[in-house]
Amino acid sequence: MIWGLLFILLLAAMFIGLNAFYKRTDYFKWQHLELKSYTQGVPKQLDCGVFGSTYALYAFQAMPQYHSNNRFFNFSLNAESIEQDYLLFNKYKTHFNERAFVIFTLTPGVCYYTYEASPQYNSYLLLNRKEIPNFKLSRFLGYRLPLLYDFKQIFRSLKFLLSEQEMSLDALFPSSVSEEVAKMNMKGLAEGWMHLFRLPNLREKNQDALNERALKENANYLKVMIDDCIQHEMIPVIVITPFAKELTNYFGKAFLDNGMYKLIQDAVGTHQVRLFDFLYDADFQDNRSLFADGGFRLNNAGSSLLCKKVMREFLEK
Repeated sequence: MIWGLLFILLLAAMFIGLNAFYKRTDYFKWQHLELKSYTQGVPKQLDCGVFGSTYALYAFQAMPQYHSNNRFFNFSLNAESIEQDYLLFNKYKTHFNERAFVIFTLTPGVCYYTYEASPQYNSYLLLNRKEIPNFKLSRFLGYRLPLLYDFKQIFRSLKFLLSEQEMSLDALFPSSVSEEVAKMNMKGLAEGWMHLFRLPNLREKNQDALNERALKENANYLKVMIDDCIQHEMIPVIVITPFAKELTNYFGKAFLDNGMYKLIQDAVGTHQVRLFDFLYDADFQDNRSLFADGGFRLNNAGSSLLCKKVMREFLEK
Protein backbone atom coordinates (compact mmCIF):
# COMPACT_ATOMS: atom_id res chain seq x y z
CA MET A 1 0.00 0.00 0.00
CA ILE A 2 2.72 2.43 1.02
CA TRP A 3 4.89 1.48 -1.95
CA GLY A 4 1.95 1.96 -4.28
CA LEU A 5 1.27 5.40 -2.84
CA LEU A 6 4.94 6.34 -3.15
CA PHE A 7 4.93 5.17 -6.77
CA ILE A 8 1.88 7.35 -7.54
CA LEU A 9 3.51 10.34 -5.85
CA LEU A 10 6.67 9.74 -7.86
CA LEU A 11 4.71 9.64 -11.12
CA ALA A 12 2.86 12.83 -10.15
CA ALA A 13 6.13 14.58 -9.35
CA MET A 14 7.62 13.44 -12.67
CA PHE A 15 4.55 14.63 -14.57
CA ILE A 16 4.60 18.05 -12.87
CA GLY A 17 8.32 18.32 -13.61
CA LEU A 18 7.75 17.37 -17.25
CA ASN A 19 5.08 20.06 -17.54
CA ALA A 20 7.47 22.60 -16.04
CA PHE A 21 10.12 21.55 -18.57
CA TYR A 22 7.64 21.76 -21.47
CA LYS A 23 6.58 25.29 -20.48
CA ARG A 24 10.21 26.35 -20.79
CA THR A 25 10.50 25.02 -24.35
CA ASP A 26 10.54 27.33 -27.36
CA TYR A 27 7.45 25.56 -28.72
CA PHE A 28 5.35 26.53 -25.71
CA LYS A 29 6.75 30.08 -25.72
CA TRP A 30 6.04 30.34 -29.47
CA GLN A 31 2.36 29.54 -28.84
CA HIS A 32 2.21 32.37 -26.28
CA LEU A 33 4.53 34.98 -27.77
CA GLU A 34 2.34 37.84 -26.57
CA LEU A 35 3.04 36.76 -22.97
CA LYS A 36 6.81 37.13 -23.32
CA SER A 37 6.81 40.67 -21.96
CA TYR A 38 4.67 39.59 -18.99
CA THR A 39 7.03 36.75 -18.10
CA GLN A 40 9.89 39.25 -18.09
CA GLY A 41 7.96 41.30 -15.56
CA VAL A 42 5.71 44.35 -15.82
CA PRO A 43 7.83 47.40 -14.95
CA LYS A 44 6.77 49.89 -12.32
CA GLN A 45 6.75 53.68 -12.68
CA LEU A 46 5.20 53.47 -16.14
CA ASP A 47 4.69 56.69 -18.08
CA CYS A 48 2.52 55.01 -20.71
CA GLY A 49 0.64 51.74 -21.15
CA VAL A 50 -1.69 50.26 -23.75
CA PHE A 51 -4.67 47.96 -23.27
CA GLY A 52 -6.41 46.22 -26.15
CA SER A 53 -6.78 43.12 -28.25
CA THR A 54 -4.83 41.72 -31.22
CA TYR A 55 -4.89 44.99 -33.19
CA ALA A 56 -3.25 46.89 -30.29
CA LEU A 57 -0.66 44.16 -29.73
CA TYR A 58 0.69 44.87 -33.22
CA ALA A 59 -0.21 48.55 -33.52
CA PHE A 60 1.97 49.65 -30.60
CA GLN A 61 4.97 47.37 -31.04
CA ALA A 62 7.07 50.43 -32.02
CA MET A 63 6.06 52.53 -28.99
CA PRO A 64 8.94 51.53 -26.64
CA GLN A 65 11.37 53.65 -28.68
CA TYR A 66 9.59 56.76 -27.35
CA HIS A 67 9.91 55.71 -23.70
CA SER A 68 13.29 54.98 -22.12
CA ASN A 69 14.06 53.00 -18.96
CA ASN A 70 11.12 50.61 -19.30
CA ARG A 71 8.55 53.36 -18.87
CA PHE A 72 6.16 51.82 -21.45
CA PHE A 73 4.29 48.51 -21.43
CA ASN A 74 1.86 46.97 -23.90
CA PHE A 75 -0.73 45.01 -21.92
CA SER A 76 -2.56 43.95 -25.11
CA LEU A 77 -3.12 40.27 -25.83
CA ASN A 78 -4.53 38.23 -28.68
CA ALA A 79 -8.34 37.94 -28.62
CA GLU A 80 -8.58 40.17 -25.53
CA SER A 81 -11.99 41.43 -24.44
CA ILE A 82 -12.63 44.78 -22.77
CA GLU A 83 -13.44 42.89 -19.56
CA GLN A 84 -9.99 41.29 -19.81
CA ASP A 85 -8.56 44.83 -20.15
CA TYR A 86 -10.42 45.68 -16.98
CA LEU A 87 -8.99 42.67 -15.11
CA LEU A 88 -5.42 43.47 -16.17
CA PHE A 89 -5.87 47.18 -15.48
CA ASN A 90 -7.00 46.43 -11.93
CA LYS A 91 -4.00 44.16 -11.37
CA TYR A 92 -1.39 46.57 -12.71
CA LYS A 93 -2.80 50.08 -12.26
CA THR A 94 -0.45 50.72 -9.34
CA HIS A 95 2.45 50.36 -11.79
CA PHE A 96 1.59 53.71 -13.42
CA ASN A 97 3.02 57.07 -12.40
CA GLU A 98 0.82 60.08 -11.83
CA ARG A 99 0.17 61.88 -15.13
CA ALA A 100 0.92 58.66 -17.01
CA PHE A 101 -0.94 58.06 -20.26
CA VAL A 102 -3.23 55.01 -20.14
CA ILE A 103 -4.29 54.12 -23.68
CA PHE A 104 -7.46 52.11 -24.23
CA THR A 105 -7.67 50.92 -27.82
CA LEU A 106 -10.89 50.10 -29.62
CA THR A 107 -12.12 48.75 -32.93
CA PRO A 108 -15.71 48.21 -34.15
CA GLY A 109 -15.74 44.49 -33.41
CA VAL A 110 -14.36 44.45 -29.87
CA CYS A 111 -17.34 46.46 -28.57
CA TYR A 112 -19.54 43.35 -28.80
CA TYR A 113 -16.84 40.92 -27.71
CA THR A 114 -17.24 39.37 -24.26
CA TYR A 115 -14.92 37.67 -21.82
CA GLU A 116 -17.06 34.52 -22.01
CA ALA A 117 -16.58 34.38 -25.79
CA SER A 118 -12.81 34.83 -25.52
CA PRO A 119 -10.29 31.96 -25.12
CA GLN A 120 -9.57 33.04 -21.50
CA TYR A 121 -6.25 31.18 -21.38
CA ASN A 122 -4.41 34.43 -20.70
CA SER A 123 -6.41 34.94 -17.51
CA TYR A 124 -5.39 31.55 -16.17
CA LEU A 125 -1.74 32.22 -16.98
CA LEU A 126 -1.55 35.82 -15.73
CA LEU A 127 -4.09 36.19 -12.93
CA ASN A 128 -4.57 34.42 -9.62
CA ARG A 129 -7.66 32.46 -8.72
CA LYS A 130 -9.46 35.33 -6.98
CA GLU A 131 -8.93 37.64 -9.96
CA ILE A 132 -10.47 35.26 -12.55
CA PRO A 133 -14.24 35.54 -13.17
CA ASN A 134 -16.09 32.21 -12.99
CA PHE A 135 -12.91 30.34 -12.12
CA LYS A 136 -12.96 26.70 -13.28
CA LEU A 137 -10.49 24.19 -11.88
CA SER A 138 -10.53 22.12 -15.10
CA ARG A 139 -9.40 25.13 -17.12
CA PHE A 140 -6.82 26.04 -14.52
CA LEU A 141 -5.30 22.55 -14.70
CA GLY A 142 -5.49 22.54 -18.49
CA TYR A 143 -3.57 25.80 -18.82
CA ARG A 144 -1.13 25.27 -15.94
CA LEU A 145 -0.52 21.59 -16.81
CA PRO A 146 -0.86 21.62 -20.63
CA LEU A 147 0.36 18.04 -21.06
CA LEU A 148 -2.58 16.80 -18.99
CA TYR A 149 -4.94 17.03 -21.99
CA ASP A 150 -2.45 16.68 -24.85
CA PHE A 151 0.73 14.81 -24.01
CA LYS A 152 1.76 14.80 -27.69
CA GLN A 153 2.78 18.42 -27.31
CA ILE A 154 6.06 17.30 -25.80
CA PHE A 155 6.90 15.59 -29.11
CA ARG A 156 5.79 18.63 -31.10
CA SER A 157 8.17 20.74 -29.04
CA LEU A 158 11.06 18.48 -30.09
CA LYS A 159 10.03 18.81 -33.75
CA PHE A 160 9.77 22.57 -33.33
CA LEU A 161 13.29 22.66 -31.91
CA LEU A 162 14.58 21.36 -35.24
CA SER A 163 12.51 23.79 -37.35
CA GLU A 164 14.51 26.90 -36.38
CA GLN A 165 11.30 28.97 -36.20
CA GLU A 166 11.93 32.65 -35.44
CA MET A 167 10.64 33.59 -31.99
CA SER A 168 8.82 36.85 -32.68
CA LEU A 169 5.30 38.09 -33.33
CA ASP A 170 6.31 39.41 -36.75
CA ALA A 171 7.47 35.94 -37.77
CA LEU A 172 3.86 34.75 -37.64
CA PHE A 173 2.95 36.94 -40.62
CA PRO A 174 4.63 38.23 -43.78
CA SER A 175 5.66 41.90 -43.78
CA SER A 176 2.88 42.62 -46.31
CA VAL A 177 0.57 40.83 -48.75
CA SER A 178 -0.74 41.30 -52.27
CA GLU A 179 -4.00 43.10 -53.05
CA GLU A 180 -5.70 39.79 -53.78
CA VAL A 181 -4.61 38.24 -50.49
CA ALA A 182 -5.51 41.44 -48.60
CA LYS A 183 -9.06 41.39 -49.96
CA MET A 184 -9.39 37.69 -49.15
CA ASN A 185 -8.07 38.18 -45.60
CA MET A 186 -10.32 41.15 -44.84
CA LYS A 187 -13.37 39.43 -46.31
CA GLY A 188 -12.70 36.49 -44.01
CA LEU A 189 -12.26 38.80 -41.01
CA ALA A 190 -15.47 40.73 -41.71
CA GLU A 191 -17.45 37.53 -42.22
CA GLY A 192 -15.91 36.11 -39.04
CA TRP A 193 -17.19 39.09 -37.04
CA MET A 194 -20.63 38.77 -38.61
CA HIS A 195 -20.76 35.11 -37.63
CA LEU A 196 -19.39 35.69 -34.12
CA PHE A 197 -21.84 38.51 -33.36
CA ARG A 198 -24.83 37.11 -35.31
CA LEU A 199 -24.93 40.10 -37.67
CA PRO A 200 -26.31 40.17 -41.24
CA ASN A 201 -23.71 42.81 -42.15
CA LEU A 202 -21.45 45.49 -40.64
CA ARG A 203 -23.38 48.43 -42.06
CA GLU A 204 -26.69 48.57 -40.21
CA LYS A 205 -27.44 49.21 -36.55
CA ASN A 206 -27.15 46.10 -34.43
CA GLN A 207 -30.51 44.46 -33.62
CA ASP A 208 -29.21 41.56 -31.53
CA ALA A 209 -30.16 41.70 -27.83
CA LEU A 210 -27.03 39.86 -26.68
CA ASN A 211 -24.85 42.35 -28.54
CA GLU A 212 -26.67 45.26 -26.91
CA ARG A 213 -26.09 43.76 -23.48
CA ALA A 214 -22.41 43.23 -24.29
CA LEU A 215 -22.15 46.82 -25.53
CA LYS A 216 -23.54 48.17 -22.25
CA GLU A 217 -21.32 45.93 -20.14
CA ASN A 218 -18.20 46.88 -22.12
CA ALA A 219 -19.09 50.57 -21.86
CA ASN A 220 -19.33 50.14 -18.09
CA TYR A 221 -15.94 48.39 -17.89
CA LEU A 222 -14.34 51.19 -19.90
CA LYS A 223 -16.12 53.80 -17.78
CA VAL A 224 -14.79 52.28 -14.55
CA MET A 225 -11.25 52.27 -15.93
CA ILE A 226 -11.53 55.90 -17.08
CA ASP A 227 -12.97 56.96 -13.71
CA ASP A 228 -10.15 55.14 -11.94
CA CYS A 229 -7.52 56.84 -14.09
CA ILE A 230 -8.90 60.28 -13.34
CA GLN A 231 -9.25 59.52 -9.63
CA HIS A 232 -5.57 58.52 -9.45
CA GLU A 233 -4.38 61.43 -11.62
CA MET A 234 -3.55 59.34 -14.67
CA ILE A 235 -4.53 60.45 -18.17
CA PRO A 236 -6.93 58.11 -20.00
CA VAL A 237 -6.72 58.17 -23.80
CA ILE A 238 -8.90 56.30 -26.27
CA VAL A 239 -7.26 55.29 -29.55
CA ILE A 240 -9.15 53.77 -32.47
CA THR A 241 -6.54 51.96 -34.52
CA PRO A 242 -6.39 52.34 -38.33
CA PHE A 243 -7.59 49.84 -40.90
CA ALA A 244 -7.04 49.72 -44.64
CA LYS A 245 -9.93 50.32 -47.03
CA GLU A 246 -10.03 46.57 -47.74
CA LEU A 247 -11.60 46.26 -44.28
CA THR A 248 -13.30 49.62 -43.66
CA ASN A 249 -15.31 49.17 -46.88
CA TYR A 250 -17.42 46.68 -44.93
CA PHE A 251 -18.44 49.23 -42.27
CA GLY A 252 -21.50 51.47 -42.37
CA LYS A 253 -22.11 54.68 -40.43
CA ALA A 254 -25.14 53.28 -38.59
CA PHE A 255 -23.16 50.27 -37.40
CA LEU A 256 -20.30 52.42 -36.12
CA ASP A 257 -22.41 55.21 -34.58
CA ASN A 258 -24.64 52.81 -32.65
CA GLY A 259 -21.80 50.50 -31.67
CA MET A 260 -18.26 51.68 -31.07
CA TYR A 261 -18.98 55.42 -30.92
CA LYS A 262 -21.97 54.89 -28.62
CA LEU A 263 -19.78 52.81 -26.30
CA ILE A 264 -17.23 55.63 -26.17
CA GLN A 265 -19.90 58.25 -25.48
CA ASP A 266 -21.44 56.20 -22.67
CA ALA A 267 -18.06 55.37 -21.12
CA VAL A 268 -16.64 58.88 -21.22
CA GLY A 269 -19.75 60.62 -19.90
CA THR A 270 -18.94 64.13 -18.71
CA HIS A 271 -15.17 63.59 -18.52
CA GLN A 272 -12.81 65.29 -20.94
CA VAL A 273 -11.06 62.27 -22.45
CA ARG A 274 -8.77 62.45 -25.45
CA LEU A 275 -9.94 60.46 -28.47
CA PHE A 276 -7.52 59.75 -31.31
CA ASP A 277 -9.57 58.28 -34.14
CA PHE A 278 -7.37 56.76 -36.86
CA LEU A 279 -9.95 54.32 -38.27
CA TYR A 280 -10.14 56.09 -41.65
CA ASP A 281 -6.75 57.78 -41.50
CA ALA A 282 -5.68 58.52 -45.09
CA ASP A 283 -2.10 57.37 -44.55
CA PHE A 284 -3.35 53.86 -43.82
CA GLN A 285 -6.51 53.61 -45.94
CA ASP A 286 -4.74 53.21 -49.27
CA ASN A 287 -1.52 51.64 -48.04
CA ARG A 288 -1.91 47.93 -47.34
CA SER A 289 1.92 47.67 -47.22
CA LEU A 290 1.62 49.01 -43.65
CA PHE A 291 -0.31 45.89 -42.64
CA ALA A 292 0.93 42.34 -42.14
CA ASP A 293 -2.37 40.90 -43.32
CA GLY A 294 -3.53 43.60 -45.72
CA GLY A 295 -5.70 45.74 -43.49
CA PHE A 296 -5.97 44.77 -39.80
CA ARG A 297 -2.63 43.93 -38.16
CA LEU A 298 -0.05 46.68 -38.54
CA ASN A 299 3.50 45.61 -39.38
CA ASN A 300 6.61 47.35 -38.04
CA ALA A 301 6.37 50.18 -40.57
CA GLY A 302 2.69 50.69 -39.84
CA SER A 303 3.25 50.62 -36.09
CA SER A 304 6.08 53.15 -36.38
CA LEU A 305 3.83 55.53 -38.30
CA LEU A 306 0.91 55.14 -35.88
CA CYS A 307 3.09 55.59 -32.78
CA LYS A 308 4.61 58.70 -34.32
CA LYS A 309 1.13 60.11 -34.88
CA VAL A 310 0.05 59.26 -31.32
CA MET A 311 3.13 60.88 -29.83
CA ARG A 312 2.53 63.98 -31.94
CA GLU A 313 -1.02 64.17 -30.58
CA PHE A 314 0.34 63.90 -27.03
CA LEU A 315 2.75 66.76 -27.60
CA GLU A 316 0.21 69.00 -29.35
CA LYS A 317 -2.44 68.59 -26.66
